[in-house]
Amino acid sequence: MNQIQKYFVDTYNKDSHYNRKYVENPTDLKQFTDEQLKEARKDLKNQANILVQISKPYKIDNKKYYVFTKSSIDFKDSETEGLIITRKYMFTKENNRWKIAQLEQELSNEKIPEDKLKYTTKNNKKVEYVKSFDIK
Repeated sequence: MNQIQKYFVDTYNKDSHYNRKYVENPTDLKQFTDEQLKEARKDLKNQANILVQISKPYKIDNKKYYVFTKSSIDFKDSETEGLIITRKYMFTKENNRWKIAQLEQELSNEKIPEDKLKYTTKNNKKVEYVKSFDIK
């Protein structure tokens, strides 16, 4: 979090960044060393294919925008069901820079129909994803 804090507004509660409400008994990542985090990321990449999609910005007002993301996690182990993590970021301008002011997220099973996923619509219309990349 210390490396990405500059992308968040000054008043953002960084403890909420670690709140993975969708994970039962989550590991406290704040206690990990940089080396342990690096190993955990490498281990996840070896276990799954991850596709991240990013939406175009959606205007709330002249000072705020939403951006939505959808991460599809397809585990290489055929016994493990895939997951989808959807997020809604609210951006606002602070010191002439766009920064994250709020983040909401949800974890879903890959079998959940697209129209039932949280944070994939804006004003009852499907979010338009304009960029995507694989995490390798």
